[in-house]
Amino acid sequence: MTYMLTIKDLENRDEGAYYTGPLDVAKDFIRHYCNVSVVFIPGKNVTVYIDQSGSEKVPDWNTCDEFGNGATEEIAWRWALGAAFGPADDEFSAFPLTHNKQEAIEVMVAHHFPERLDEFYSPTTGLAAVEDKDGNMWRVWPDGNIEVYRR
Repeated sequence: MTYMLTIKDLENRDEGAYYTGPLDVAKDFIRHYCNVSVVFIPGKNVTVYIDQSGSEKVPDWNTCDEFGNGATEEIAWRWALGAAFGPADDEFSAFPLTHNKQEAIEVMVAHHFPERLDEFYSPTTGLAAVEDKDGNMWRVWPDGNIEVYRR
């Protein structure tokens, strides 16, 4: 089953956003489309660098989009993923941790509309139209975006 990343998977701390969800699923998801490097400094810390630009270079301090530091690799990953997925604020939108668009759209519909009258999945556009229990029509995209288009 595909994991749905929600605002509950992020904590806003003084140092930034910290990811608290399942680690291996999130690491696999981010590694699918980002370059990642993990640097160990013996006796000091671990740093995870994430580059989302599509560059083929191994990310470092000068070429990363997000990073995380920690005493352990797990803590460093959680800070880096928090930076990549966060912050947990009013603009955050839940999204599924999958790169399969059909799977993503089905998870999005089930998450946002547990009670619905009907749903229609487009085989060509990768989006769904959902009629909620009140008769409103919604567009749902696999990347986490939803919008009402008829009330």
